[in-house]
Amino acid sequence: MRARRGVKRIVKSGAALLSNLVPPPPSGPQKIIILMYHRINSFRHNELSVKTDTFRKQLEWLRENRFRNMRISELEALEGTANLGDRRVIFSFDDGYEDTFLNALPLLREYGYSGIFYIPPGFIGTDRMAPRDWLETKSHEKNRRLSWEQVEALLEAGMEIGSHSLNHWKLTDLPAERARGEIFQSRKRLEEKLGVKITSFCYPGGYYDQSHVAMVRRAGYLSACTASPGRLDLDRLLTLPRLAVQSSDSFYIFRKKLEGRMEFFKIIR
Repeated sequence: MRARRGVKRIVKSGAALLSNLVPPPPSGPQKIIILMYHRINSFRHNELSVKTDTFRKQLEWLRENRFRNMRISELEALEGTANLGDRRVIFSFDDGYEDTFLNALPLLREYGYSGIFYIPPGFIGTDRMAPRDWLETKSHEKNRRLSWEQVEALLEAGMEIGSHSLNHWKLTDLPAERARGEIFQSRKRLEEKLGVKITSFCYPGGYYDQSHVAMVRRAGYLSACTASPGRLDLDRLLTLPRLAVQSSDSFYIFRKKLEGRMEFFKIIR
């Protein structure tokens, strides 16, 4: 696993260096960027786990470079090509792991940022483990999910909560009715448990097709995040692109992504 990440970092580093030779997009850097995180900790060594001190460094750079925070609810309220002035960043955290509460939340608050946490309620408050976690560690201790009390504490701290389906199953592998249940029932469960309106969805693993987009719309969501890079279009809020932040991203690669220099190489996530 570490060898694969090492190779991936070398490839990304080469693309980041080459990006200096590629003309920037004619429309300039993106005004709104949604960052996609999964886990923030210093003990898991896989692509989805960003080290806590690395996350702090990223937040510090974003603040120093005047990236203003934005909430998904604010994005949902925008229309057309809004004139935003400064660049905006939305922090999103997928899968509902406890380390996002323990490590990401305190740093977000320290640097004056908020984020949206996409939760699969079928995992919350349980000992369920994703297959990849079991295969890699066989340790529940290192893969704890949020409790409902922690999810409520996220809301109290000014964070937003979104739906990540009910059980984090790949929607494109499910019969239509089961996919519909994952989309509709996850929102219902979250709203019943938390007493707040859930308006944003996140496609598990980034897998979806247009039938799922239609289900998300019918379920009453106002926005939905993918796992694909690209330029954000305010007329397509149910297929929002995100910029993946991974453990194979050196700080130089991270900066180049945020500067918009890596858009030509967006196939390299």
